[in-house]
Amino acid sequence: MIITGWAANRSARFVGPNTRVKRTSQHDFGERWGSGLLLRGIALTIVDSRADFGLLWPAMSGTRMIPAGLFLLVTDLVISIEAKRKKRRVVPNE
Repeated sequence: MIITGWAANRSARFVGPNTRVKRTSQHDFGERWGSGLLLRGIALTIVDSRADFGLLWPAMSGTRMIPAGLFLLVTDLVISIEAKRKKRRVVPNE
């Protein structure tokens, strides 16, 4: 099947590697999202505590963001520690 006309020009744009995608490490995701959720959760909880918990929604959202951020940070920490341990482990030649 040969594609001609506007469809050929349209599909030609999608051929090849995407150069706009930033190559990041696996651990960057957990570190960024984890710290972002943790810090924003703490900030929202502090904002609502200053208002004597009269707003309700910031503290409710913040207390749900804090455990998710901690989970991502701890998971990222465990992954990076295991990666360093694997690099240090010397494999004997058999």
